[in-house]
Amino acid sequence: MRNQLAEGSAVALQVVRRAVSERDAAMAKYAAEAMDRRRMQLKMQDHFGTIRVVGRIRPALRGELPPSLGAQLDAAETSRDPVALERAHAAVRVWQEGWASMSKDGNQSVVMPEAPEAGGRPQPARSYSLDYVFGPDSTQSGVFDEIGGLVQKAMEGVQCCIFACECGAGPVRAGGQ
Repeated sequence: MRNQLAEGSAVALQVVRRAVSERDAAMAKYAAEAMDRRRMQLKMQDHFGTIRVVGRIRPALRGELPPSLGAQLDAAETSRDPVALERAHAAVRVWQEGWASMSKDGNQSVVMPEAPEAGGRPQPARSYSLDYVFGPDSTQSGVFDEIGGLVQKAMEGVQCCIFACECGAGPVRAGGQ
């Protein structure tokens, strides 16, 4: 009986030692991979630069549409014809997708068309150069997929910042009134 107990204890001790060894190997592998990930993130940050400017084009408001598109949309909504309504929405999307363009160096630019009068003054067309532009059909999850790595970097101690603001509306667009 004592021999069986001693053999059982020896087997259990071997199992525990093997488990501890496997745990230590897994922890060492995790630490090495975490260090590799950190190195790759720093290389990526060096490649892209420390500051990236990203924009998201919101869908156009009815008053911002050219008169012809507004009339087409009004007629489609009045007729309640689903085909006409889809065509009108597609025309709005095509018009708005023309705001963003890609340059040869990979940067994107956004050209905001002339805006209706705000604060009594018409707003001229403006152009902005950005590192990345999300179109009007972009979703919150699509935006997060693109910038979510910054959250991981912040958790790992890399200094980063996400600054979000609504541009082109309110007092700023109206000339600071």
